[in-house]
This record gives sequence, structure tokens and C-alpha cells, in this order.
Amino acid sequence: MKLTFEQEMALKSALLEPSEAAKKWLQLLEVTPFDQLAGSTYRIVSAIYKNLENESTLPDFERLKGAYRFNWARNSRFISAVHPIIKGLEEHRANYRILKGAALNLLSGSIGIRTMGDIDLLISLDELLLVTDLFQKHGFIKKYDTGCPNSPTNIIDMELCFVNSENIEVDLHIAEKSYPQTLFRTMLKTPPVLYPFMGLEVKLPSYELALIHTVIHGDQAVSESDKMQSLIDCAQLLKYVDSKKLRKTNRRLETDYVVADYLETVLVNSERNMKLGRLFQYRWIKKIRFVQFLVKNWFLDNSNTYSLIRSRRVFPRELHYIRSAFNGKRLPYYLWVKLGQLRPLERLVYRVGSGFLVKPVVALQHGFECSGFRNYGLDWIEFSNCPIQANDWRFTLRGNQDLGAITIQLFSEAFRTWNWVVFVNGKLAGTSPKNPDGVYSIPLRENSDYLEISIRSPMHVCRLCFHDMSDLRVHII
Repeated sequence: MKLTFEQEMALKSALLEPSEAAKKWLQLLEVTPFDQLAGSTYRIVSAIYKNLENESTLPDFERLKGAYRFNWARNSRFISAVHPIIKGLEEHRANYRILKGAALNLLSGSIGIRTMGDIDLLISLDELLLVTDLFQKHGFIKKYDTGCPNSPTNIIDMELCFVNSENIEVDLHIAEKSYPQTLFRTMLKTPPVLYPFMGLEVKLPSYELALIHTVIHGDQAVSESDKMQSLIDCAQLLKYVDSKKLRKTNRRLETDYVVADYLETVLVNSERNMKLGRLFQYRWIKKIRFVQFLVKNWFLDNSNTYSLIRSRRVFPRELHYIRSAFNGKRLPYYLWVKLGQLRPLERLVYRVGSGFLVKPVVALQHGFECSGFRNYGLDWIEFSNCPIQANDWRFTLRGNQDLGAITIQLFSEAFRTWNWVVFVNGKLAGTSPKNPDGVYSIPLRENSDYLEISIRSPMHVCRLCFHDMSDLRVHII
């Protein structure tokens, strides 16, 4: 796996013995000041702090410590909020698994070591009714449920997310519906790791399956920092995995190739040795087998695509308006909306054609600002003219490489009353929970030639239930 100098130094700062890790941290800061570190490095600063917590004379030590403490406080709130849900699942002897960040924080015994944006919970389809009732009982609601009378019936949500009044989110993964299905189904069939948690013994995936899951998640790279976080997670899990079980499980799931790539990177950058036998042999054969894994799970995932398209259905009148009046690349945008706003299709359109909208003439500058979801003759920003019809509040900017890091601040009353997902150039930038300030910020450490921003709800919305963002104010700082 190829890493940049910054990524390599950051990884070694988190994984090497503290005395050697401290040298790598100094080398990193000599080249890149703390304030200019990439987002993928910021993602793992808590792990760097935990490794260097006795090296208090290091530059920016207090900032590392502050990041760790912030994570500790935030993660504590998350874990405490989900406790009654897990307790209810245990009382009903449900078959579930706590995944990703929460599982890794529990296993490490240090709940501040890993950043958590939410809690990930895996269940089978049979447990969905029970889990939904538990969430409702304890003050959680579906994050994107509009309650619209035009919403398709008998559709199982593809993106089930529950949120409470404190904006604590729980992402629900259904083994029969969520990617990668072969891995998730195996998790629920394999005996769990039982771990003490606030008076309970909660169910975590086996160490070997947890490692494979974090590798698959890093390989998907939903966000730019996922790869670095997955490398740190692998290093944590290597303390517990049984190498024979890992080899056997990898062969069964056909994930040898990608796991070997991540483990090799971890072992090289932590200067550790581990006997993994044939895991690193016959790489080209293993790569073919991993392609088989991807194809198999792609077909399983796409067996649900029709349901997903139906759940995001746009009515014929709106589609006709988009096809005839959209002020950008009409046919690609029409097809994207008609096919359920599929993320891979959006990323493809951006890579091939630089997005859906026509790019502005003037490059953005610090201090640029506009109000209202319309152009007013501005030559530095272009808004979509059919955001309600498409359930897609989209605008585009022309980047300016000379500016370096920028922040796009968005203000709207809609941020107070609804939860949104935000995309930049076809990639998920984050989710916007309801907040009393009505603001959402997109920090960009490197801005590309074009910046196309999309703010939308991932499930069904129509003219009866849409949330209005026509008052959007955009400010560049």
C-alpha cells in the first residue's frame, strides 16, 4: 500500500515504540505544522496521543491530549445513550453485534482512542421489529423518516439510522440487506466475543471478522480518512487475532488479498513480526479471489437496488421538469435522479464529466458570500434550478488552488429542523444533525478545480414533505 510521507509518519507515531514514535512525530511536524495536517492525520491523532502520552515535552502535545479528551467525552455520551438499547437486546436474547468504532474502543479499554461519529449495530432481518421498538421506547426516531403519505409502502429502508434528541446516531446494518452481506451473515453465524460493558456482557464480532470488516471498510474509503483509521484498527486487533483462524476465515470469504495489503502496511510501519503463513503468498491468485468477493457482494447488494430506487421514487411530473429544464447536464442528471440517486453513478459522472452543473466563470475567494438558492447574476457560484423536484439542493464553485485550505459555511433554517447528508464532488462529506444554530461547515484542506456540493435526504421526499432550503446562505472563509 502506498502512503504519503505525512501518512507514513503519522502511522508510525501511533504504532512504534514511544521513543521511536516520538522521533517520527518530530519529523512530521518539521515538514507539516499541526494546523496544516491532512484530515486523514487528524482522524488518528487520538491514537497518536495514546501512544505518546508519556512524552509530554513533544511539540503540540497538549493539542493531541485535547483531541483525545474530546473523543473520550463524546464517545462516553454515545456509549451511555446506547446502553438501554443493548440491555433490551440482551434481555430478549437477540443475535446482534456491535461494530467498528464502539467495538474497537471497548476492546482497547480506552474509549477515547478512536473517533466515533455514531454507533454501528448489526442485526438480522428477524430482529428488525424488536430493535425498532427498542429505539422508539428509548427516545430514538428514524433520522430520515418523513412520514410522507406518498412514501412507498412495504419498503425496508436501505439506510436505517436512528437519532435521539441529543443527536446521537445509531446506524443499523441488516445482515441480509447491507454490504458486504457475506461478511455480515458470517458474523451472525460465528460465536461472538463477549465483552463486559456497563454491567452487561455485550456481543462483538470475532477478532478475525472484525479485522476483515475494518479492512473492507477502509478499502471502500467512503471518506478520505477511512484508510488511515482502518490501519490503526488493524494494529489494535492484531493483538487479539488467532493467525490460523484469520487465514481460514480469509480463505472462506475470499478476502486474503486486501487483508494482506493492510496487514503488510501495519507490520512494516510498526516494526512488528507476525507469522501469517501463506496469507502473503500467491498475491495475483488472491487478487482474483478478492474480485470474486467484490462481485458476489455487489450482486447481493444490487439485489436490493430496485427497492432502493423505489424508496427514492420521484414522480413523473418532477422527472419531466428535470429532463426539460435542469440548468446543467440534463440527461445524466435525469438518469441519476430516476435511478434513485445512486452514489456510485454520481461519483462516475464526476470523474468523467466534472459533475452535473455548469461550472462558474470566476474562481472563489475568501469572503465571497451569497444568500438565497438562486444566482442573482453571480459569476462565482451556480445553483441547481430544480432542488425541490430532485430532492437535491446542489450548487457548484470553481476552485482556487492558490487559496489552500478553505471552509464553506452554510446557513439555513433547514439545518435547525431536519437531518441532511452532504456530498462534495460525489463523495460523502458528512451528515448534518439538527442544530439550533442552523449552520453546517465543510472544511477543505485541498480544494480541487471544481467543487460541487449536494445537500439531500437519502430517503423518499416529495412536494408534500420536502424541507425548504431556499434561504441557504453560502460563505467562503
